[in-house]
Amino acid sequence: MGSRIGHFPDISIAVLFAGAARISAVNGPVTLTSADAAEAARLWGVHHVVGLHTDGWEHFAETRADLEAAFAGTGLLADTPPGVAAGVGRSHVH
Repeated sequence: MGSRIGHFPDISIAVLFAGAARISAVNGPVTLTSADAAEAARLWGVHHVVGLHTDGWEHFAETRADLEAAFAGTGLLADTPPGVAAGVGRSHVH
């Protein structure tokens, strides 16, 4: 992952598909693991992370709790409860 990071401009908010989704046709996760999401956020130097696709389907190997644990203490992960509008950044409206 690290060798590809330098190709992106400054990123303030990262929307990351996590949950470590797995399907039988692919050997390994098809979305980010929680650890990979946290590492991507660190490498990109983002200020906020919106973590998506962590709950609700059987093919997710990791949950929202796993994602929160990976970001514990960073203050980066936005609270995004299902079905509720969420704001991210300095000027968001609730």
